Amino acid sequence: MSDHHQSDVTSPTADSAGTETEGLEPIRCAEQVHRPSRGEAQLTLRAVLTGCALGCVVASMNIYFGLKTGWSIGGSLIAAILGFSIWKILAPIGARQLSVLETNIAQTSGSAAGSMTSAAGMLSAIPALGLMGVEFSYFQLAGWALAVGFLGVFYAVPLRNQMVVVEKLRFPTGTATAETIVSMNSAGGAGDALRQARMLLLWALVAAVFTQVKYFYPIIEHPMFANLIAGPDVTAAIKGGEAVEAAGWVVLFVTAGAWGFSLLFSPLMFGAGILIGPRVGTSLLLGSILGWAILGPWSKSAGWAEGPIMSYADGPRGWLLWPGVAIMIADAFANLALSWRTILNTFRPGRSDLEDGELLEPPSMLIPNLWWMGGLGTASIITMVVAHSVFGIPWWMTLLAVAMSSVLAMIATRSTGETDINPIGGMGKVTQLAFGAVAPGQADVN
Repeated sequence: MSDHHQSDVTSPTADSAGTETEGLEPIRCAEQVHRPSRGEAQLTLRAVLTGCALGCVVASMNIYFGLKTGWSIGGSLIAAILGFSIWKILAPIGARQLSVLETNIAQTSGSAAGSMTSAAGMLSAIPALGLMGVEFSYFQLAGWALAVGFLGVFYAVPLRNQMVVVEKLRFPTGTATAETIVSMNSAGGAGDALRQARMLLLWALVAAVFTQVKYFYPIIEHPMFANLIAGPDVTAAIKGGEAVEAAGWVVLFVTAGAWGFSLLFSPLMFGAGILIGPRVGTSLLLGSILGWAILGPWSKSAGWAEGPIMSYADGPRGWLLWPGVAIMIADAFANLALSWRTILNTFRPGRSDLEDGELLEPPSMLIPNLWWMGGLGTASIITMVVAHSVFGIPWWMTLLAVAMSSVLAMIATRSTGETDINPIGGMGKVTQLAFGAVAPGQADVN
């Protein structure tokens, strides 16, 4: 269960006593971690508003976090823990705590809103166009985000039916979120949830205070160790390429600093390091050494990038974009090739462990095909209109992109369900290369 499949883990089919659906045989369905009782609140106004409020926080965080690091987070666990804790804290004044299903609605709303930043291209395509001088109004971006969000909602229906209901893929992060929600509503679970919420808020406060202090004293975040060791005059001379009389280790230290090797005391990066873990962190470190300690100096000494080190126009920083992008694209396509089994399974007829004729879900829970197919067609038309009015993209190119997205979405959803990894970067590069061939030289379209 991913961010867009979280309601499936806690979907009602029968109550805890095993009550049969009227007029039907007992329903056999995917393994569930919670079986709701009759009358348990689910789609309530307070659950939706709580999720939307938390989604605004997660989306704002993702904008800053994504523009700094290139990543984003769904925020499922954050929304679940904080959403439940808010109403638990309000219990002394008469507020009821959220039920399991209400908490699930809150975290689904929150994570969906938080994920909109990456889904609508706010962390990649839109900032890239901004760097090229293309500006958009608030209403243009809001309309674009609503259009692609609307499209994604109707895409999710057939994907859910196949990946969750029929094949019962695990979606590890979503399943962990569901188990957390159930545990918070169990005996003693509310206390654990409040402790987790307090820990979240405590570290958020520490990070906020540090960020405010370093705004007035930037040296706290980026200490000038080179100046302290070699002095500002020697540091400036070494960075300028002048010959100086200094110990070899001092020259090496200052030169490394000129090439970007320095300490950055940033709570954002500390949190990112905790989330991504040592394996990814080590890969990033090795990549920075390859680029900035080997390839960068090599490009400058060979005369390929003679400008200032940090110049995008004619310096090593701009030159390094090409090997970096080439490595990422090659890795993306290599991973797609190695995932051939997943891709083949995506296009094979799905099978479940039920016998033919048995129901996967009661009819009351099924979304009629006419609804989602009609919605998908309407959303596609809206997306074509918005894409043309905002980006000037011809309608047939948008239609081609929608068709490609349907295929790539199946692959990405299966990958997420099986491995908990959403290959959004690789999928994006596939579409970029495809439209680079269809519409060469058109940055808006690409």
